[in-house]
Amino acid sequence: MAATLLAGCQVGGSAVERDDGYYTWVDEKGQVHTSRIPRKPDAEPLINPKPSRPLAEKAPAPVTAIENAPGTAPAAAQSGEPNDEYTLENYPDAEQLARDGYVRKGETRKPYFTWIDAQGQVRVQTYTPDTRSEVEKGRKAPPITLSPAIVHRPGEGGAPPQPVEGYDPQALAILGAENTGDVFGAFTKRCCESLSAADREDWTDDREFEVAITEDAPRHDFSTGSSHFRVVSLPPANQRPDFVLHLRSFAGSGSGGLFVPSLVFLDSRFHPVRLVTDIAFGFSPETWRTEAYLEAWVPVFPARGERYLVLFTRDADRQGQTVTETRRGPVAIPYVGTGNLGLERVIAP
Repeated sequence: MAATLLAGCQVGGSAVERDDGYYTWVDEKGQVHTSRIPRKPDAEPLINPKPSRPLAEKAPAPVTAIENAPGTAPAAAQSGEPNDEYTLENYPDAEQLARDGYVRKGETRKPYFTWIDAQGQVRVQTYTPDTRSEVEKGRKAPPITLSPAIVHRPGEGGAPPQPVEGYDPQALAILGAENTGDVFGAFTKRCCESLSAADREDWTDDREFEVAITEDAPRHDFSTGSSHFRVVSLPPANQRPDFVLHLRSFAGSGSGGLFVPSLVFLDSRFHPVRLVTDIAFGFSPETWRTEAYLEAWVPVFPARGERYLVLFTRDADRQGQTVTETRRGPVAIPYVGTGNLGLERVIAP
């Protein structure tokens, strides 16, 4: 009798069952399941099998992924054979799969994950992938877009040599355009050699630095109106041939409004090289960590002879205002003749 039982233990279990592999998975209710992966008859066994049950004991029916798994079952469980063929469908690109929200082609269900809460309960939650771009996530700096502006240079701009046929001089006078002339030429007649005696702000290259235009700042009668101003020394051309200036104007409590700057770039002899006006500033409202401010991005060209930057405002700019929405309703922020500016060299991504 003992010999018979021993023989039965040695031959117990079928060859197909011994060569089968198994995988575990979790359904949408958090239950752990085990399913069999049948192998080809001529494949090598996964492990050295040991007798599992006597011949007389009937093996339970295999549990397949089709009966238990939510959504689409693995291809191996559906076909009865593992699919080892290397294709993009079987082995999708990881980055593309992430962009697709970890949903494979042909799958209709959303992916989900399980987790255990503080009380030890298994929870199941649908996985919602973050499909925002790297720029939207803040991991990558957005591309720099230069702010629109009117740029005046020597020999450029101004009114046409002769008025067009049929023009009305009275209409031009009403619009304030009866004497447009050469804007840059008119500006250079009243600027800027005398500004060389003014104190200069040194350029700080590794961070945003402040330039305060206060009531104590020097004042000059520009062709665009009398204005306080500040002179900033630009970095040398051999260090920064050209770069983008990020310019911010803050609505501080002391100024009572926003300073709308215009820019004039000077050469080493304090002669104007380029005049930038009517800059299309963007507006950012006040938050818990920063004051409201205007901002713009302006190119700077030290390699073209631009050695100094003069920050000033025009009479026409001080006539405007910015209206912002708050919890108490719309609030108008006037444009004023003083303010605090932030300057920073921007590194292109």
